[in-house]
Amino acid sequence: MGNLLIILKKIIFIFILSGIVLLFYACNKNEAPPSSSGSSGNTTNNTDSFSFETSQTVDVSVQIQSSALTPTPRVIKIYDNNPGTTGQLISTGLTDATLNYTSKVRIPTALDTVWIENQTVSNNVDIIREYKKVAVVTKKINYTFASLVPGGVHKAAQYNDPGCTTGCTKSITTAVSSFQIPNGGQVCLTASFNGSISFISTKSTTKLIVCGNDTINSLQSTGSGSLNIIVTQSGKLTLRTFSMSKVNITNYGTLNVTGGLTITKGLTVNNYGTANLTVLTNTEGNFNNYGVCNIYKSLMNGGTLLNQNLIQLNGNFTNNPASTFTNECKMDVLGSFQQNGIINNSGYILVFGDAQLNSNSTTNIFPQSNIEISNPSPSVKGELAIYGNVIGSTKGCGKITVNGNTNIYTSAIFTNQLDICDADGIEKSEIPLPSNVTLCKCFIPQSVCTPTSGTNALLDSDGDGVPDILDDFPNDATRAFTSYYPNIGTYGSLCFVDVWPALGDQAFNSLVVDFHYKIITNAKNEVVDIYGSFQPRAEGAGVDNSFLVALPVPPQNVDLIERTSTAVATPGIFDMNQIGYENGQLNNTVLLVVSSVYKYFNSQYYINVFTNTAFYQTDPITMHVQFKRPIPSTQLIPPYNPFLVAHQKRGVEVHMMNTPPTELATLSLFGTADDRSVLTKGVYYCSSTNLPWVLEIPEKFDYPVALKQLAIAYNKYSEWASSKGTKYKDWYKNKTGYRNATYVYIKK
Repeated sequence: MGNLLIILKKIIFIFILSGIVLLFYACNKNEAPPSSSGSSGNTTNNTDSFSFETSQTVDVSVQIQSSALTPTPRVIKIYDNNPGTTGQLISTGLTDATLNYTSKVRIPTALDTVWIENQTVSNNVDIIREYKKVAVVTKKINYTFASLVPGGVHKAAQYNDPGCTTGCTKSITTAVSSFQIPNGGQVCLTASFNGSISFISTKSTTKLIVCGNDTINSLQSTGSGSLNIIVTQSGKLTLRTFSMSKVNITNYGTLNVTGGLTITKGLTVNNYGTANLTVLTNTEGNFNNYGVCNIYKSLMNGGTLLNQNLIQLNGNFTNNPASTFTNECKMDVLGSFQQNGIINNSGYILVFGDAQLNSNSTTNIFPQSNIEISNPSPSVKGELAIYGNVIGSTKGCGKITVNGNTNIYTSAIFTNQLDICDADGIEKSEIPLPSNVTLCKCFIPQSVCTPTSGTNALLDSDGDGVPDILDDFPNDATRAFTSYYPNIGTYGSLCFVDVWPALGDQAFNSLVVDFHYKIITNAKNEVVDIYGSFQPRAEGAGVDNSFLVALPVPPQNVDLIERTSTAVATPGIFDMNQIGYENGQLNNTVLLVVSSVYKYFNSQYYINVFTNTAFYQTDPITMHVQFKRPIPSTQLIPPYNPFLVAHQKRGVEVHMMNTPPTELATLSLFGTADDRSVLTKGVYYCSSTNLPWVLEIPEKFDYPVALKQLAIAYNKYSEWASSKGTKYKDWYKNKTGYRNATYVYIKK
């Protein structure tokens, strides 16, 4: 029966092609597809590509006007319609300290307006709500709310660890005492090494990739170019006293410098892993810390210093004139703190010694940030002396907290709103403090980088800065809000053609999976958990396929994966980690939802595609992913990257158009048969006639019956494609004239 159906599908497909001209709109051409009636259709002069998306990602920008010195944060909710009638919740988030809310949401392209809810609290009981209908214009949602009532991060680093398996022009796999790196070469060091290295470079592409446990005692250079040292996640590099002349370092693993590390003009160190340094001297270079940096003696910054995670300094810190230190997370200084240049603080700086903000220096204190001078020893208290410029925020509050004495001198200048909190009052001030400087009035909520500081008048049991009454998780500081996709009450559908790179019958019923996501975020609008619900509904294939979802998150950042299903979960052809993600993926966390669609449907093919057979009911599969470190919600946009693995061949992946394959895909298949992908240009899964192999529909979709093309079952599909999505954006709905009901599968 299975073989007969496959033959019938091929015969009917050839017959259809002979009578109907398919969508002649090529990936890089301006031709348009015909209507489903078989007419040639009108061509268009628009050369922009069309990716067959029924949903789009839009930028959200909401501003709340308030005259309050420390305004209460607002909760922003977005609905697909009036929430007082049929509106369904899509997303929830919190404004920043300046009452700005920026985000990204994915909504149906047919949705030209949304409703925005602005929530605040007048006390611990009443929620004040304001609603506004807002137009979606050129993929943007923008609105400014006037004040409702008077008065009242950590960044995820971009990972690009190259490893030592590809791109090597030379590999050192056995122990040697020295070697040379050729000009423009990429030498991969996998053996344990302890010795000297020389390099010849007139280019900026010369590289040393460290994958073992290696020590460099000396490094000699010839030529005007530079060397790029990359320490991989598995690598450990130890350097002796090291002056970075002509050398840039990127560390994903462990970097030890036993003497002093000096960064000279124009050179850069990027630390994503763990760096252990005795002394760091940045003369006119760049030091960017995205991981953990331990410095055992002193840090002198004379260039550009960026911290987005944790710097632990056991000695003294000096920020020289004409230098810039930007702190976006946490820095601990056990010694003194000398500020002579520019500091931009949006995180937390803890100083155990004395701190001086000297003349001609500029210290920017951003909202919800804190510089704290507080020695834990009861007999030794750190002191603060302010001689320079201190600039606060125009909205919200940032603060300086002092456990010892505070001395303010005549050269000090205060701009914008700033809070100084000295436990026993300011001991000395040679100038009257302006009205924009408050004393212990600012509350800083707890974040990944910053501890709670001050007292919040509103009840906030978990101290995350979200009042209990607005918090979905009032007793959990790591969670605050719940968002949904497509929305709180709607499942979407993913519809696959499984014969890529051949075009196939374009019925989009080889596999149909209904899906729904619940996304948990914290008070910083960072994703903590993702809950996915998946329900395969149709299998129009006569071969066994698999269904997976790739999250654009390195697997190392996944703490927990839970799967719940009545169906037995077996890995099949997939190599799965014990946590629950697929092995062999560096930049994606790949979730195996269904390893065998055939077995999921009780070892049957052609399920729920023929109207003369009973409907086969399946149970949903739920998956819960919890991250070790929260990820900004703008970097994780559902439906993420769902894909089909065809015919139980792991490398044959079928994704949505212009969505990249995973690292385990067989790249040699691209550009074969009917596929016209251009990987170097980010064009994926695009046929020679610009047809896709996967469609995402933002609601449960009534797919075509077996052996019938989508363009025949849905009368407006071709016109939608011909107009590049400008006409009949809701072609998939059950409206008058939209369907040829005979060819649409309806559950009986």
